[in-house]
Amino acid sequence: MPPLFRAIQSETVAICRRSGCAAAIMIGNIILQGQTDLRPFMDVFDRPALFVYSSLDWSIAAAEEVRRGWPHFQVEVIDETSHTLFVDKPDEFNQVLEAFLARLPEQ
Repeated sequence: MPPLFRAIQSETVAICRRSGCAAAIMIGNIILQGQTDLRPFMDVFDRPALFVYSSLDWSIAAAEEVRRGWPHFQVEVIDETSHTLFVDKPDEFNQVLEAFLARLPEQ
């Protein structure tokens, strides 16, 4: 693993374990890294996570990969949607998101 990746991984893991704006900081790190395999982060991510996928073939394959590799994450596929599933079926997307948020422990 390259030193920069190791440093970013370490910082991101530390940030994700704190409350607050961890998600925004993590996304910023991802953007700065460019195209990166994030699977190592998922192995140490200890927070509830929701993955919502469209019904495109590549998206369904990605959903299945997450289900196999990280069964503790919630994975949903919204049928008859494209890449912009939240535009194609906003009500269904919002229902999935709201149900996930409702199950999160209060802080």
